[in-house]
Amino acid sequence: MAKGILARGILRALAGAGIVIAGLGAAEAQTEWPEPLRISAATDVTAEVLTAGPLASLFGGDCAGTILLRRSKDAIGSIISPTCFEDAQGAQFAWADDAISNDEVWSAQGVVAARFMHRGQTQRYSPYVQNLAFAPYAYFDRVASGGSVVDGIDNLTYGAVFELSVANVLGATHYFDIDAEVVSSFDGSAKNWSVGAEWQPIGYLRTGKTVLRYFGQPMGFGRNFLWTVTPKIYGEYVSELSEAALQPIFADRNEALRVGPAVTVNLYGIKEFVDVPWWAQRFSLEVTYGWLYDTLSELDYELLDSSVTMALDDKGHLGLTLSYRKGQLLETGQDVDLAKLGLSLSY
Repeated sequence: MAKGILARGILRALAGAGIVIAGLGAAEAQTEWPEPLRISAATDVTAEVLTAGPLASLFGGDCAGTILLRRSKDAIGSIISPTCFEDAQGAQFAWADDAISNDEVWSAQGVVAARFMHRGQTQRYSPYVQNLAFAPYAYFDRVASGGSVVDGIDNLTYGAVFELSVANVLGATHYFDIDAEVVSSFDGSAKNWSVGAEWQPIGYLRTGKTVLRYFGQPMGFGRNFLWTVTPKIYGEYVSELSEAALQPIFADRNEALRVGPAVTVNLYGIKEFVDVPWWAQRFSLEVTYGWLYDTLSELDYELLDSSVTMALDDKGHLGLTLSYRKGQLLETGQDVDLAKLGLSLSY
């Protein structure tokens, strides 16, 4: 009897420790233990803990967890309150075999981030610091033909972002980001480093009294869809790290100081009502347009980045995505005019 009690206690402690470690920095994980807990059911208990507890918290649960996998930072939105994976555009992977040129063309684009959060005390009427978050991330963007990226895209970015949200100001919550990153190629050649800052407001649709109330809030679009419009202002200082990496952003100078607005529009199906058609529930569209002005070289850069996804599973992790980008890439200023059709993965 004593041995059974001791074994039960050890099993509870080990499973509890796993929950604490895997759920660090994520939303609070809740695990329902089966009663009574039997040693003979240890395998079943462990499986339930991993699927319903720490892994759900780590990889997203019903919306977003500690680990985020998206197509871009714009697809994440706010680190503190990211777009749910079922409505966000996932990391995209595409491949084609060109029989005429005897080349294989493949591409991959996505961002992986790990977010760690601290929640503040809620105030009903007064402005207050709502949340703090920190997230290291890696962004990959590569288009290669026949193993060569001479005319393709070859950017591997490592960075980290610190985010602070301030609530109850002008009828909105304001998200302030400070980030730093290094852009390199996939073979490890450094291209540039940068530090930047961003402001993004999310309004209170029902209680807000300014135009900010509409920003980032779902609004009806017909019977089956919701849409959001989310603007932001971004500024960054960029410095060249290698002359070998030809980057249009450094055509006139070896540094750039850029600032400008961007806006993201999302359209996705309503999932809460059973009378919404299945195809609408699995549909999501994201369009981002950004414009930056370099105050040092007096050049401007713009990028239209759009993608539409049809989810292939009920939870929205796997999808078929058609994307199109036109303009200049934020990382290097390289011209891009690219359409892709491939699979996407979102967590």
